[in-house]
Amino acid sequence: MSVVSLYGIANFFQGELKLISRGENAVDSQHVTDVKYDGTVGIVQGKVRASMKNKAYNVQVFLVQCCIVNTS
Repeated sequence: MSVVSLYGIANFFQGELKLISRGENAVDSQHVTDVKYDGTVGIVQGKVRASMKNKAYNVQVFLVQCCIVNTS
């Protein structure tokens, strides 16, 4: 079973295809430096480096039944 379903991703980013493309680019360019999943509370946490700055962003994705319900 996957952590998040494709339907859950598509539903959350409905109308925001550019954000999905940017996320794919971040993974391809190895800007995603750390990913952790805590299944007991349904949170995916990671770090994403900015493309032009020496800065990293902490990212959290909150899940309920394999669907994204919120991000920070």
